[in-house]
Amino acid sequence: MHRFKKFGASLIGAAAFTCLGLAPLCAQGPGGESAKDPLLDTVNSEFRVQYQQALAVTLAEAGPVILEEGDNLILIRNGERAAVPVKQVEYHELKAVAHIPVALFVMLSFPQGAGLTDSRQESLRGYRELMEKARASLPRRHFTSAQLSRQQEIFTASFDLLADVLAEGQVKAQKLATFTRQMAPLLLTNVADATALEMRELYAAAA
Repeated sequence: MHRFKKFGASLIGAAAFTCLGLAPLCAQGPGGESAKDPLLDTVNSEFRVQYQQALAVTLAEAGPVILEEGDNLILIRNGERAAVPVKQVEYHELKAVAHIPVALFVMLSFPQGAGLTDSRQESLRGYRELMEKARASLPRRHFTSAQLSRQQEIFTASFDLLADVLAEGQVKAQKLATFTRQMAPLLLTNVADATALEMRELYAAAA
């Protein structure tokens, strides 16, 4: 628990620091209120302008540069910039299904020590409805036969866990642990397949 809290605090701190570089700088006022600081915001904005100019010059003078940005591979050469998509729909389909057991684990594990209240059960039922619609769409997706069978297995185990939890009105640690062990190799295989798809596109774009 202590390690979890320490990690959470570090994550929040990092996110807050990142926001300072993306949003107008704010000064903390009385009672936790935030107020804009025009002087420091102007200084911060000037930094951004100078940084972007320096980056543009550096990239223009450098040799070929390859960057990954979201779903795209950014190719920069002789000052010219081109964006090539490398994460195709197949990648996102594998990723989305892999996220379902992870979402269930989070929903059933947090907040820690809390009971399965009516509102939590309502959230689980709502997510189950989304899962049902997603499972019905599997045959229309871009999965190979082996991948389709794996996605069905992921859904089946996820539905079974949800059914047990909602029927018993509680989350049993042992059942959740068994579920995570069962899902781990399936999700890792999805990750491997998605990575292979992305690498194929990366090599093709950079060739």
